Amino acid sequence: MKLAKLSLATMVALGAMSTIASATPLEEAIKGTEVNGFVKYQFNDVSEGKKDAHKFTAVTDFLVPVNNSVKANVQFSAEGEDLAGEAGSATGITYGLDRANFQFFGEGFTAKLGKQEIATPWTDPGYRGTVGDGLAVAFTGVQGWTFGGAAFVNHNLDIAPGKENLYAIGAVGTIDPVSIQLWASKMSHVLNYAVYGDLQFNISGFSARLQANMADHEMLDESGLFFGGEIGYAVAGFSAKVGYTQNDEKQPIYSLAGTDGDFIFFGKQLDGVTANVPDAKLMFVDLGYDVDRFGFSGGYGLVDDIASEWYVGADYKYSKNFKLGTYYSSLDPDDKDADTSNKIHFEAKYTF
Repeated sequence: MKLAKLSLATMVALGAMSTIASATPLEEAIKGTEVNGFVKYQFNDVSEGKKDAHKFTAVTDFLVPVNNSVKANVQFSAEGEDLAGEAGSATGITYGLDRANFQFFGEGFTAKLGKQEIATPWTDPGYRGTVGDGLAVAFTGVQGWTFGGAAFVNHNLDIAPGKENLYAIGAVGTIDPVSIQLWASKMSHVLNYAVYGDLQFNISGFSARLQANMADHEMLDESGLFFGGEIGYAVAGFSAKVGYTQNDEKQPIYSLAGTDGDFIFFGKQLDGVTANVPDAKLMFVDLGYDVDRFGFSGGYGLVDDIASEWYVGADYKYSKNFKLGTYYSSLDPDDKDADTSNKIHFEAKYTF
């Protein structure tokens, strides 16, 4: 691929000139380009003396065709936060080049080379989540199944300095009405191995999910197990779900990103709090009701000897691309010297 094409994609994102000397004409360069992303505003009011925060995020992703079997991908983001009630409290805007890779397509397979999200159960593939430099390959030649493998020589995981190589293989598929995920991973000098399994069942409004993860950490010289399950039922706009998860008592680390990621979780403030906490036992119930463009939700979760949380929320789908949402959450720690954390959250998000 000519570097000029990638440069032109960058200029489109910044609204620069349409052509430059010796460059491909803009109309030809952007032909077939896929552009998507989102613009999001968030407001958070949290108790315990913390300042109200206004957060602004914009993400744009470009997928530029090189030829019929190769595409170039680049993603830009901008993020800023203002703290209410203080002069000069703006934290400034942070810009990021979150993705920069080439994608190769063939009959029954795809490959991605370069800076990309690390999309495994143990990581967070969000726009500012777990990113690494490496190669990911997927095979889709078996109907209903995807088999993949990945190797990353650099990443931004806080659990390690960032230069430990990370390897993963996985299989994701469906044998109706059951969906299956099986994964295995290794991180040099950190994780001897991690093995993950996830089974989901859906039929006539009923759903069930079982999940387990066994990990052996070289750094801690311990192995440990995470497991969880949830069952649910949905009918005529109503939905209900109850669940339970438990971390190992000796070696609880199952999430390399330090968040619950793709693991079963609950809540608005408990989410992430229970990740990698020894012997954390989570029990929860979630309820929801959708009518027309409106959605309502609420739930209660309890982690023994750590905290409990209840929340209520509502959202409105103004259009397919524009959504408004809000919730109120109260987190009550078991530690009597710690204050209850009350949080009000509002979000407006436009996707394109």
